[in-house]
Amino acid sequence: YINKEGQIIIEPQYNDALPFSEGLAAVKKDKGWCFIDSQDKLIIEPQFDDVQSFSEGLAPVKKSGKWGCINKEGVVEIKLQFDGLFPFSENLAVIKIGELWGFIDIKGNVIINPQFEEVWDFAGGLAPVKQKGKYGFIDKRGKFIINPQFDDYLELDHLKSFKAGPAAVKINGKWGYIKNPLTAGK
Repeated sequence: YINKEGQIIIEPQYNDALPFSEGLAAVKKDKGWCFIDSQDKLIIEPQFDDVQSFSEGLAPVKKSGKWGCINKEGVVEIKLQFDGLFPFSENLAVIKIGELWGFIDIKGNVIINPQFEEVWDFAGGLAPVKQKGKYGFIDKRGKFIINPQFDDYLELDHLKSFKAGPAAVKINGKWGYIKNPLTAGK
């Protein structure tokens, strides 16, 4: 890891690493993924097969083929029970059960049942989802605000849908942009 001046603050020593998030970084050692602080102090012991970064106080972790979430002390807060799990965004996290995707809340309760072919994080109160081969946008209750009608949807890690403006969508081989109807008048 380097600081803003480009100086190495944590020597290269890990097999893999994720960026710092909420004061901790996930790093992979021979015994598995663990978490360190900015002083390279081991905070959560190596024990996970895979991990995601902390978001909203929890980090998705995978062990024995199942995903759940831990807190910053390494305590399991959401039972390892999902086939896929991504970090929280706007108090909801993407989960996978079987081949379908849905959402859970910060306590691990399923809020939007897995029913989608693909999903992305919430941004601006909406999440892009794919159903029956078309993309649309749902609210936090799972209700379509923009019906599935798009052939493709562009998701960039640093530019979440509607977070920085209109979302990019594709219809009949052409790309365009749509505004978030929840915030269009603001």
